[in-house]
Amino acid sequence: MEEEIQKSKEIKSLKAQLYFFIILSLLSIGLCSYLFYQIINYKHDIKVVALEKKSVTEEKQYMISKLEKLQEEYDILGEQNEELGNLFKREKEKITALLNEIKNLNGNVDVYKTKVRDLEKRLEDYLTQIEELKTKNKNLTTENIKYKSAIDSTNQKYTVISKVNEDLVNRITAGSLIRAYDLVAEPLRIRGAGVEIPTKKSKKTSKIKICFLLSENLIATSGKKDLYVRIAEPDGNIIIEAEDNEHTFNYNNKKIYYSIKKQFEYNNKSLDMCVYFSSPKTYKVGTYSVDLFLDGNAIGSTEFKLE
Repeated sequence: MEEEIQKSKEIKSLKAQLYFFIILSLLSIGLCSYLFYQIINYKHDIKVVALEKKSVTEEKQYMISKLEKLQEEYDILGEQNEELGNLFKREKEKITALLNEIKNLNGNVDVYKTKVRDLEKRLEDYLTQIEELKTKNKNLTTENIKYKSAIDSTNQKYTVISKVNEDLVNRITAGSLIRAYDLVAEPLRIRGAGVEIPTKKSKKTSKIKICFLLSENLIATSGKKDLYVRIAEPDGNIIIEAEDNEHTFNYNNKKIYYSIKKQFEYNNKSLDMCVYFSSPKTYKVGTYSVDLFLDGNAIGSTEFKLE
């Protein structure tokens, strides 16, 4: 009888051990599955990070090559136009500074893309102006030779003088245009103590910060000037403080609304400037456009996006 009781106890003990091992095995299988899942996710994250790093490196190298090409083009322009050597030297200094920043990658790649595009646009403007002046000078030379051989009356003399004067006026008007470069619009949210933090969220945006560089122009009119900024929502509506004549300005013989008006002193030298815009209403999601106007001319534009 005692032997049967002992055997029954041993059987129960074996069953308990068997259940324990079964439970332990199931837990081990579950743990292994979890670890395997974590390893797969970790490999995927590593792959994503590696691809992003490769993309940033490629974009960085692409921008570096573009800037180096800009330096070479300014070297050629400096040799061909010695009278503009100082201007091109300053542009090269800006390119060198941006090159150093990109090589050290002290910032967002998209911000640098915008700066590189602005430098390329500036070079294109210089090339266009130089070609236009060359063409006009060539035409004027040809016309002078033609008129010198053909002038035989007072009327012809007056015609030549009138044409030359008109051309000079047009050249001076075009050359006196002040342009805006490095134009960047940045949405901001305001934290405690007035700290400004960049944001892309429409609901968190409190201000729009717009910074730019006004070009140097020795023949432009100096003194007090009014700068106008128009900010358009994704649907094209201009954001304004009030719908009245005090918030309009003349452009192409029409009165149009502005978002910001900034009065400043211009002394014919390049000028860094920032303006802010605050709206009591919530900003919409989408792409906004920003346009600058000075002396009756559109001098620069950019965009920014809100999510």
